[in-house]
Amino acid sequence: MKKNSNQYYIYLRTYVTVTLIMCAPLILNFFFLKNSGEFLSVSEIFTLQNRGKTHETLYGSSLFNEVKELKLYSIKMKKPKIVAFGSSRVLQFRDTFFSEAFYNLGYTASSIHEALDTALSMLLIHKPKVVLLGIDFWWFNENFYKPNYDISIPKTTNNIDCAHLLLPFKWISEKSINFSDCAQLFQISQKEQLELWVNSNKPAWLLMVLTIIRTL
Repeated sequence: MKKNSNQYYIYLRTYVTVTLIMCAPLILNFFFLKNSGEFLSVSEIFTLQNRGKTHETLYGSSLFNEVKELKLYSIKMKKPKIVAFGSSRVLQFRDTFFSEAFYNLGYTASSIHEALDTALSMLLIHKPKVVLLGIDFWWFNENFYKPNYDISIPKTTNNIDCAHLLLPFKWISEKSINFSDCAQLFQISQKEQLELWVNSNKPAWLLMVLTIIRTL
């Protein structure tokens, strides 16, 4: 019985060790993506972007296309009296152009169908006094692609899967990022992660290991 018990623990220890070794790269990728701000909800992004003029934050995700969700959430929180929406062509409008509260909902309507969806989704959460609609001529072309959109309240979280955790390997192979970039993000705090990238003389592999130990 004791011999069988020892064999069981040896097997279990070997299994756990091999599993951890195989999962270690994905665990590192998870913390890299987390520290880069990819897992932030739209409410967290909104908070970062509205901390005042001295803490302005630009946000863009490599994993999710959440422009519409973020902007509709901002509409819900800000409740502006004037709203501009359409394609990227309306992004030139600024709040300094108006004497009342303004928000730019641009980049949320690439077709007349998406414009309708955006408008109805907005009206579910807020009704501005004035709406400036930017129209593109191809919206009225009957041969233009007509996607189906579901009117909904914007989501506040993103679903993470294994495919997302594998993306950093692709970025490294494409030389979009390197191991030094990964190491830099492992060093900075949650508060600093979207504001600056710091320099370090420590080797990248050591920084990654220390980060995992610190996080556990």
